[in-house]
Amino acid sequence: MSLEFLTQWGRKALPLRPGSEEEALHDIPERLLVKPSPLWAGDAAAGEALMRGAFTHYGQTYAFPDPFQHNIWMPPGMSAEWLTHLHSFAWLADLRAVAGEDSVRAGFTLIDNWCRVMKSSARMPDYFTPFAPGVMGTRLANWIAHADIFLPESGDEAFRDLFFSQLEHQALTLHKTLCGARAARISGACGFQAIKGLLYSGLALEGRENWIEEGLTLLGHTMQAEILKDGGHISRSPGLLFEVFRLLLDIRTALSSGGYPAPETLEDAIERAGTALKFFRTGRGMLPRFHQTERTEPALIDQALGQAVLPSKPYASLPHTGYERLSLGRSCVIFDTGIAPPPGHDALTHAAPLAFEFFYGREAVFVNCGTHPTSHDWQAVLRSTPAHNTLTMDGRNAFEIKPHGGLGRKSRRAGTRRMDGKDYQLAESSHDGYEGLNGFIHSRRLYLGNKGHDLRGEETLESSIGKPMKSADFALRFHLHPRCSASLIQNGQEVLVRMPGGIGWRFFQEGGYLSLEDSIAMGPDNQPRKTLQIVLSGQASQALTQIKWALQREGI
Repeated sequence: MSLEFLTQWGRKALPLRPGSEEEALHDIPERLLVKPSPLWAGDAAAGEALMRGAFTHYGQTYAFPDPFQHNIWMPPGMSAEWLTHLHSFAWLADLRAVAGEDSVRAGFTLIDNWCRVMKSSARMPDYFTPFAPGVMGTRLANWIAHADIFLPESGDEAFRDLFFSQLEHQALTLHKTLCGARAARISGACGFQAIKGLLYSGLALEGRENWIEEGLTLLGHTMQAEILKDGGHISRSPGLLFEVFRLLLDIRTALSSGGYPAPETLEDAIERAGTALKFFRTGRGMLPRFHQTERTEPALIDQALGQAVLPSKPYASLPHTGYERLSLGRSCVIFDTGIAPPPGHDALTHAAPLAFEFFYGREAVFVNCGTHPTSHDWQAVLRSTPAHNTLTMDGRNAFEIKPHGGLGRKSRRAGTRRMDGKDYQLAESSHDGYEGLNGFIHSRRLYLGNKGHDLRGEETLESSIGKPMKSADFALRFHLHPRCSASLIQNGQEVLVRMPGGIGWRFFQEGGYLSLEDSIAMGPDNQPRKTLQIVLSGQASQALTQIKWALQREGI
């Protein structure tokens, strides 16, 4: 669909229902007192595609249909993640990145059409509502932040009335949801998004200044509950931590735009979360693939971290979040010590206690398989234990992933210890996720020495009831990054791993059967890429079973 057509159908496509013009609320605002500047630049290519009639998100494209015939905001079969992108108006940043009157006209028209569709009898699928607090808060913040582009002072009066009517109505609804007599407790990114929308509305709408104090009170409670003492997020997801960190930066910027100093609790949370975020950065500056963490451009992480005053050296441990970092020479290991998040914060949790990722310089060697941003089928597969660098028993997940997404059976305790010597670092932990199935406790020790050229592991399966009633099969997996190659050597007793550029590593083991099998890693285009995995398999039939392995650089 051409831009010329796009800019013609705003009001013609969907007239308001009879009488709905009179349903406008009293005291509709006429202007915005504060318009916080957006911190994050949009994607100009996505903006140009949108002007041609197609939304792009996570590398996928949705060409919207003729609005005279269809509701473009309710495509059949579209995932909740995609619908959230459409209805949150995050794509306004993409249009903003395209200079010129055409992009302004496109944004104006799409906002106008959405307002009219939402005031009509439009229906949404059961699994999504555009008026969920997180979606609504994000939409309000985007409308306010980009209003200087798409809501010129000398604009169409009919559009301005419609826009401000919708803005006020949604802001009142959000305030009632968060602060009313039956206020909802909203956690995770959705909670911070909702609070952000409330604060933006309080800053921008005349007579709503009390919302600022209410929003800051909610923000304080949410930060205290969800940002742990070491700066990690209670979900244990590095990706969600980054999302929350950016939301906190947005809130601080908006407060500054309105002349409000940021509370000390907000500044403290930004510093702690930013320091924890630095802990996770490895290789090319991206985040490790734990717990639904998607690929994020290093430049965006750099931009976010650059807006906070942080210690120059990252933490070695995040004891409250449950991670250890081993770093010597050019080598780095990020180790998940197996803590399970509390109920209500485990919808993103992968069944991967004691998983790790290993990086050498800018290259990844061992990585978890990743996640997918929109496909629930892929998400289910990639949350499973075999998709990670850890141990699986009897082909079962270490944690039970329930149909609603949270966890059922999981670890009740995880014992972690760390030792740092002059020329080595060692971390060990254990989890009891399998104890209820077969009585075994899995313990893992990771040792990094010889200036980072010697990585060793010791896996222990110990029966908590003495000699086990029956043996249990185990499989210990090491997924290679697709840029690495591998081959069996020494009559199949060892594996030679080659990194890009030719650096070689030799993998050998004791206590299991060694094999080299196919695997996948989710690529930057959210498509699976073929790779290999080293697998150590065997049976635990005694009270104590140990498997030892090592990865050592060739020629050192």
